[in-house]
Amino acid sequence: MNHSHSFLLSLKLQVYIRHFGWQMQHRLQAVLKEDYNGELPVGQAAIIKTLSANDSNKKFEDPKFNEGKLIKYLISAPTMRVPLNVTDTVNAYLAFRAVIIAGKYYSLC
Repeated sequence: MNHSHSFLLSLKLQVYIRHFGWQMQHRLQAVLKEDYNGELPVGQAAIIKTLSANDSNKKFEDPKFNEGKLIKYLISAPTMRVPLNVTDTVNAYLAFRAVIIAGKYYSLC
């Protein structure tokens, strides 16, 4: 991973945090700790609802995001275990495959 890639990831993360707040990251970390022994391997995916029990749908129905439609779920599927160049690996395929399988399991696609 180069520094520009890391910078772009941090910009994307800032957009998500601005929209959803830190609650979603904290809940995902709790799920990974409880259900995956703290680590989600490449080739697996975890799904959580974007809203916590304390959130209102109206809070996230913003016309600037997703055409005003509520984003209901977050699917987390890592492409690497530690930061490194995964260009010539099957990691992206495994992560995408995990997203599709998880989405089908939860009837999201």
